[in-house]
Order: sequence, then C-alpha cells, then structure tokens
Amino acid sequence: MGRPRAVISGSTSRRGLAAKDAGASEAELRQLAAEGLQDVYFRDGGARADGLLMECTGIGCIDVGF
Repeated sequence: MGRPRAVISGSTSRRGLAAKDAGASEAELRQLAAEGLQDVYFRDGGARADGLLMECTGIGCIDVGF
C-alpha cells in the first residue's frame, strides 16, 4: 500500500500544535492528524467523499516543514 502524501491546511496545523502545547495525548494528536489527512487527501477540501471518516491506526513517518 502506498503512503498518502498531502499538505495539511494551516488551520489544521495550528489546531495540532495548540493541542500538543496544551498536553494532548498521542491518541488525540493522531486523531487530529487523521482529520487533517481525511479532509485534504480523501475529501479534497469538501469536494468529494463527504461521509468518509478516517481512523489513524499508526503513523510511520511525518515530514514537517514551515
């Protein structure tokens, strides 16, 4: 299976960083990552797959850039 690659929106990134700063658990941070990936990669920003829900069961690699 290929690895999804996507640029997560700024608002999703800010939510993740704020959650991390507030002491969010790994599970909570994974869920935020899943929501961001689901929106940009699968839902295409709301253009398709409206009812799709994604669950993050593991993260092998994250490349973060600013």
